[in-house]
This record gives sequence, structure tokens and C-alpha cells, in this order.
Amino acid sequence: MGSCGRILCTIHDVNLAAVLKSGQSFRWVRLPSEEWVGPLGRHVWILRQDESGITFRTLPPPKSEASLDEGKARCFLEDYFQLGVNLRELYSCWSAADEAFSMAGRRLPGVRMLRQDPVENLFCFICSSNNNIQRITSMVEKLCERYGEPLGEHAGRTFHAFPAVSRLAEPAVEAELRALGFGYRARYVRETAHQVAERGGAGWLRALRSVPYATCHGQLRQLCGVGAKVADCVCLMSLDQPAAVPVDTHVHQLALRHYLPQLRHTKTLTDRTYRQVADHFRLVFGERAGWAQAVLFCGDLAEFKKAAADEASGPAQESASVRQTVKCPVAPAKTTPSKRVRVTAAVVGKAPDVGGDGPIGRTAAARSERGTRQQKRRTPVPR
Repeated sequence: MGSCGRILCTIHDVNLAAVLKSGQSFRWVRLPSEEWVGPLGRHVWILRQDESGITFRTLPPPKSEASLDEGKARCFLEDYFQLGVNLRELYSCWSAADEAFSMAGRRLPGVRMLRQDPVENLFCFICSSNNNIQRITSMVEKLCERYGEPLGEHAGRTFHAFPAVSRLAEPAVEAELRALGFGYRARYVRETAHQVAERGGAGWLRALRSVPYATCHGQLRQLCGVGAKVADCVCLMSLDQPAAVPVDTHVHQLALRHYLPQLRHTKTLTDRTYRQVADHFRLVFGERAGWAQAVLFCGDLAEFKKAAADEASGPAQESASVRQTVKCPVAPAKTTPSKRVRVTAAVVGKAPDVGGDGPIGRTAAARSERGTRQQKRRTPVPR
């Protein structure tokens, strides 16, 4: 048997329509019935949101899998949506710190980061290179249908588990994926799987949750096909690094429009510009800058603009009232359109140890190597 239950929350706490289709995860399907269906772990989940909460149920698992009781299922979902993080207070602090966020937050409440499985997250974003959400979703579906185990069927569709690292590391995978239309990404998938398997498989990836951001990011960058943006996506979405800020051309344009107009002369997103944009987000939004960036990114997607405006027309008043009650220290603004904010531990809970003395921290070795010149900088540069 499957399990079922309900989590009490509002659209200000989690907005399924925005979170599940905004480019974090590529496994969820929205049905005409307004249900969301997707595989998580070894189970197929069916979610439905209304004004007061999210109702969930799981399909009966394969015979080899044990069923989840309601308590375990609830804990699983609460961890996946990171419901222990008070999103309303974060929105309030970020809105007080930044006018652009205030506008986006009113239009689109409830955008939070998922805490995904690191293996699935890594390989999905390897497929994201020079791609759009629709095509990434298609590629991930092909990957799971080809190499993943079937978990169950719902609404005429079969859902599969994400493939194991060992399966993706097999020699024939590259040629098979090229035949499926993966192009150059086929080699990245197979070689990265081989590298991860050599390092210890899924356990090695999960262990990166306990290391500082710079170490985590650096380890991921050693994998085939993993650049700065993909590494930051994985850091943020599955490895407990909320200060990681993925910067693609879309986020680059957001930064030029709202924060860093002096960079408009840069026609391409260079490594230096990438660091400048990411560091500025951390300066403005603090230790969960990656979460704030996700709201701005999602709010700027054309498909969400009209729906977000309709959904947020009523909640905007509530957001204003919350903002009046939350005390969030804000440094005075100078000449930039946004104010700098240090989001306190009381607001966000205990943040993961990112090390050092800045938004993403610096290791002692990095401080020694870079010397006193970089110690004068207000924000460090991730490596």
C-alpha cells in the first residue's frame, strides 16, 4: 500500500506551481486535475495544493521496496521542500533590502529551494548545458526510461527511478545516449558517472554536504562537463550550500538590469563577471543568496509573470504586514539601487558552515595564497 497525509502550509510557504516547474527539478508532471506527479527516491508521489495545505499520497511501491508510513512520508516531503526554513521572514528581509526583490516577491510568493538527491541533481544539470527547461525535461525522461527501474504507473504514464551511478558509468552508455539525441552531453554523462563511481559513488556526493562551499564547488568542478554554473546549481539544490549563486545568461541580464549596470560593456559572461555577479547577490541577500536569486529568476520567466501577478494580488497585503513585524538589520545604502543586508541566524535558522569571514567564506589556505590584497575586498571570490 501507499501512504497518504497532509502538510499544513499556504502558498507563501511553498508554491508548488512555481517551485516544481521553474528549472530546479525536471521530473514532475502537472495533470489536468491540478495534481503533481513525480518520482522521489523509490516512490511515486502525487501532490495537490489548496489554500491551506498540500495533500500527498504515494503509489504502492514495487515489490522489492517497503512502504512509507505517513510519518516517514511527511518527514521526507518536509526535508525535500526544506520546510524548516521560514520563507516568509526571508522574503520580508530581502524585500526590505532590495526593491527589485520586493516587486518580484509580491508577484510570486512561496518560491523555495528543493533539497534534491545529489546524483539526480548532478546529472540533470549536466544535461542542462545550452538547453531549455522543456528539452532538459525530455532528456532526463529518456535517461530514466532507458536506465532507471520502473516505480509505478499513474494517469497512463510509467514513472522510473533515477539511474544508479554504476549504470550510467557503463561503457556503452555514451553511444546509446548519442543515439537518443544527447549530443556532446552523452560523453559528459558517462565520464562523470565513471569519475563519481571511482570516488565512492552516491556516498561521496552526499558527503560534500558537510564541507565548506569552496571545497564542495572545487570538487564538483573536477568532474567532466561541470563548469561553474552547474557546480553552483548542485551546491545550491542538493548539497546544502544556500549561498551558492548559479549565474547563467538570464541571471547575468537580471544583474545588469537591477544591480550592476557598470558591467553592461561585457558582452559575454566571463569567469570574472560570473564572480562579480554572484558576489554581489551574496552581498545584498546574505547567507541564503541562492534562494533569493531563485525568486528573481523565476519571477522573470515569461510563463510565470501573468500567473504570479494573479496569485499575488491578495497576498501582497499580508507580505507588507509581515515585513513590519520582522526586524532585519540593514546597512544604509550608498549609490546602488539595493541596500546591503545581513540576514541573521534568528531569521534563517542555523546556516551551513561555509567557512571564513565573508558570505561564502574563505579557507585559511585561500587567505594565505591571496594575501592581504583580497582581505581588503568586501566579498570573497569563489574558487
